[in-house]
Amino acid sequence: MSGIVALVLVVLVLAGLWAAARSRRRELAGRSIVDIRIDDRGVAKARADGYDESVDWEQVTLIELVHRYGRESAPSIREASLLLGRGGPRRPPGQVPSLLVVHGTDGQGCVLPATAEVVERFVARAAESALLPGFDPVNAVEVQQDGSLGTHVLWTRSG
Repeated sequence: MSGIVALVLVVLVLAGLWAAARSRRRELAGRSIVDIRIDDRGVAKARADGYDESVDWEQVTLIELVHRYGRESAPSIREASLLLGRGGPRRPPGQVPSLLVVHGTDGQGCVLPATAEVVERFVARAAESALLPGFDPVNAVEVQQDGSLGTHVLWTRSG
């Protein structure tokens, strides 16, 4: 009889683990990025769960490139602020994801995956924009390619 009870307990534990993993996959799928816009107006990101972020060039106050250990999808500006404040990045085995964090006024902003394509598009628009005086596109690309763990300030609005 105790063998049957043990088997039932094992089945229940496995079912619980399976349900938790399935729920986590659904949560991550909802955070999947469906659109990234980098244009004359500014930067924007739309996720499958309906959460959108955007910041116009004239509202940008700080641009950071963050190389860190992280999740499978880009977090929101609120989530990034929390993640970046937790003792800094750690290097795990394997790939280290990177984020391009564009801070705006009043806590607004946009967090993008810092892939080579996204950084290239961002740097091209930012370099063209007279609204980011002193932005150094060469430094931004070098920091993205370097991959050193940590938060790297690419630009900050003075004054």
